Amino acid sequence: MYATKFKHKVVQDLVWVMESPVFLNPEYIPTLEQGLPVIMDNEFCSKLLNSSRQWLAALDTDPEPLKRFLNNNTSKFLGPYFELLVEYWIKERINPQFFKSHIQVFNNNRTFGEYDFLFSSANDNKLVHLEVAVKFYLYYQTIDGEVRFIGPNANDSLDIKLNHLLNHQLKLSKSAPGQMAIHSMGFRNTVPTVLMKGYLFYPPEYSEQADLPKYLSSTHLKGWWTSLKQFCVPCHGSENRWTILEKSQWLGPLLIHSDSMVILLDINELKTLCLEHFKDNQRSLLVVELEKKKLENWQEVARGFVVSDTWPELKIRGKR
Repeated sequence: MYATKFKHKVVQDLVWVMESPVFLNPEYIPTLEQGLPVIMDNEFCSKLLNSSRQWLAALDTDPEPLKRFLNNNTSKFLGPYFELLVEYWIKERINPQFFKSHIQVFNNNRTFGEYDFLFSSANDNKLVHLEVAVKFYLYYQTIDGEVRFIGPNANDSLDIKLNHLLNHQLKLSKSAPGQMAIHSMGFRNTVPTVLMKGYLFYPPEYSEQADLPKYLSSTHLKGWWTSLKQFCVPCHGSENRWTILEKSQWLGPLLIHSDSMVILLDINELKTLCLEHFKDNQRSLLVVELEKKKLENWQEVARGFVVSDTWPELKIRGKR
């Protein structure tokens, strides 16, 4: 990935937001009642990335403007961090004439919904209504053969997210309260648009020939997952090492410099750590496999989740 060419983690994450493959296949997204949403696809992201290479190199030399901007994030969750990176990308590289974020829409003095982003270019009177999301889901096949993609802590699923995205979030600009908010800003036409990125993780028994939902892009990022009992952790080199990522590190590929204080584990040490963790904790662990590169640096080659033996215990059972 191009993101590994940069020194600063915040710049690596910004590049990952720009270059990583999208989740959704534009050809198979269900039709909205009043028109199809526009998918910010791989081609769009690639063109914008290619035109931004010099700007990104300069930003990596002096990342302070990006760091100051990210100081607006007061949340510990990954979603708001991702949204701020998208906002910085739009403001700096699309350079919209009009831009607003997180606009609440009210109906009879009650919150009806919220726009993630609204923006327009100087050459277009149409207002882009952009909804964004970054998600990490694990492939799971139920006893009756149903395939679902479930969050690492089993409190979310891809089908639930897509239903909310397509049938609520992207329809906001077509609702009466949503249109009233749009008109108050001086616009009449909106383009519902979605940018969704992240990873899907597959178990050892998964076959590449298995049918996946047609709404998934074939280029989506992939990883592995295993239960603690199985502990089927792939290894791509006898000298490779592993580390566990904090959630704030989940976006871009991990690159560890020789002067880093990150603890690297061999496979036996990793298993011991996981056994200790799951004695009194059910939180799934995101594990990264690292390969030694030049100048004593370590670079990510694969990632995956170790989950408890009771996962998913379907906390989301019945939710759709």
